[in-house]
Amino acid sequence: MKKDGKTSTEVIRNDTETLFDQSAKMKKDKETFNECIVKEKNTLTELIETEKVKLTELIKQEKVKLTELIREREINSTEQTLNEQAAWIEKMKETFTESIRKEKETLFDQSAHTKIVFNTLTEESAWIKKENKTLTAFIEKEKDKLIKYAERIEQVKDNWVELVRKTENNFIEQTALIGKKQENLTCKTEQ
Repeated sequence: MKKDGKTSTEVIRNDTETLFDQSAKMKKDKETFNECIVKEKNTLTELIETEKVKLTELIKQEKVKLTELIREREINSTEQTLNEQAAWIEKMKETFTESIRKEKETLFDQSAHTKIVFNTLTEESAWIKKENKTLTAFIEKEKDKLIKYAERIEQVKDNWVELVRKTENNFIEQTALIGKKQENLTCKTEQ
């Protein structure tokens, strides 16, 4: 027995009931807390989705604005670039026109000079043709003389060949005759 008049079993039973009550209350509190968490989570998820939709819409709007701004700047930049290119093309056109004008003048001067040279060459060509005819006639005339001269040279060559052959034969005969005379003299001297 305990001081307050309760037995140990009663105390234990009371403690156990208190524990069970506290456990049931904690379980109920836990369920309530879990329900709160789920509600808060759902609320937060809905809020996030709503904000996400708003943010996506805002991003789309800003993207459109930015695209328009970029396009406007590109158009301005392109327009400026095109203006610069047009000015450059105009300048090049003027330069090219001036260059063509100078080239025309040069070609005109060269054409006049070429005409003079052509006329001179035509005159020289006519003179060369005339000289060529004269030279051809002279060559034809001299050709006959050269042929006759070549024939005479051939005849002289043949005559020389014949003379050399006769001289050679005569020399051989003379050598043979001298050899015989020498033998005869040698024989006579020995006798």
